[in-house]
Amino acid sequence: MDDLGSFTFDGQTIGFRSGESVLEAARRAGESIPSLCFDPRLKAYGSCRVCVVKINGRIGASCTTPCAPGLTVTVDDEIASLRRTLVELTGSLLPDDRLSGCPQCRLDGTCEFHRVARAVGAEPGRFAGAAGGVAHPDDNPFLGRDYSRCINCYRCVRICDEIEGDNAITARGRGFESTIAAWFDRGLEQSSCELCGQCIHTCPTGALTDRKMATKIAEVEKKTRLPILAEEIQRVESVCPYCGTGCGITLNAARGELLGITPVMDSPAADGALCVKGQYGTDFIASPDRLTKPLIRDRDPSTGLRAVGGGFREASWDEALTLVAGRLAGNLRDHGPDTFAAWASARTTSEANYLLMKFTRGVIGTNNIDNCQRT
Repeated sequence: MDDLGSFTFDGQTIGFRSGESVLEAARRAGESIPSLCFDPRLKAYGSCRVCVVKINGRIGASCTTPCAPGLTVTVDDEIASLRRTLVELTGSLLPDDRLSGCPQCRLDGTCEFHRVARAVGAEPGRFAGAAGGVAHPDDNPFLGRDYSRCINCYRCVRICDEIEGDNAITARGRGFESTIAAWFDRGLEQSSCELCGQCIHTCPTGALTDRKMATKIAEVEKKTRLPILAEEIQRVESVCPYCGTGCGITLNAARGELLGITPVMDSPAADGALCVKGQYGTDFIASPDRLTKPLIRDRDPSTGLRAVGGGFREASWDEALTLVAGRLAGNLRDHGPDTFAAWASARTTSEANYLLMKFTRGVIGTNNIDNCQRT
């Protein structure tokens, strides 16, 4: 994408693109501008003001200032002091004991709020006083809400509106009484919420948490009798197996067990958005009902044929594959290729489905192949 013009940022010339704000163009050029209410997937909101800069000598929020040719943007000691004070005032909403016990820092090492606080040199507890918000009683199994950690950035409300289109939550109250609530103060399961978890992953403070992951962490800690530290969590990127969209997911594991799923924020398939199955549907991974070896139905001793209602026995892969190949070859010989049909899966790779297509058309000789995404 070609630049439409340029402006200067602390003496450096930065090109900008159509629709970019000063914040977006500067970050793309490698400049570090802190923010708390900004999410690149959302419309600029400008509520936290932590991204302030001087634009042609006047202080303004860089996230809501559109780029224009000839702008002169600077960051000086006055701006650094203002940013620090703004973050300290925002942090005053969080009780001191919760600054050190942040649930999101426990998973990520440092949550977004504390990364920003450290970047601007903010002093925790400088303006400590009355704190707003409370833990919200909600018995849904997936999403924990503790609004004593809320800083009123409204990113959760905005992502539910702008990205998910659910409008399940909204801001309620004023001042220290302000909080986030589902409509008519109902629980999330009684609202239009789809429990996709996107509000969790845009929240900068840990006010919203993955309850299922937290429960799993507690189970693993109880089993091993040791707390799980952020640095020991292994993170492996993969692709969601539930449908053909191909959303990027990160598997979070520790001590040989999967703790939970988080989205890959720059995944081209979904831009960080997962459905409730992709976000929380991990129980099948450790299910005791999963097959680990091929099973072959027992033969009826009186007829020598495999009994329709009979049980199964474990078999080797060689025996199972030989049986399947023989049955396929016999049916093809006796009844022809068009009596055969293949059903491709959205829960496997494109390469595996391609091989199934080549096998069906090239080896069996039929076009009877379809995919479960069409149902």
